[in-house]
Amino acid sequence: MARKAEQYVIGILSSYEDRTEIKYVTNVQTEPKVAKWDDGKEAMTFSKDYAKDLAFGLCMNGYPAIVMIKPDYLT
Repeated sequence: MARKAEQYVIGILSSYEDRTEIKYVTNVQTEPKVAKWDDGKEAMTFSKDYAKDLAFGLCMNGYPAIVMIKPDYLT
C-alpha cells in the first residue's frame, strides 16, 4: 500500500483569560507577505519545509506558531 503524503498545517497559539486555543493559518498573501487565521475557514496545508519557514517567520514577528501534521478532523 502506498504511503499517503503528509500534509502540514500551522497553528497560532492564542491565549485568553483561562485557556489557550490553536487557530490555524487559513490564507497567505504574497505581496505583502501576510498570513491570516480566520475562524470558520479551512486550514491551509503546506509542505514541511514551507511550513517550517513560515512558522519561523511568524515566531520572529511575535506570533507563537507551531507546525503540525494535519489532523484527520481538519479535512
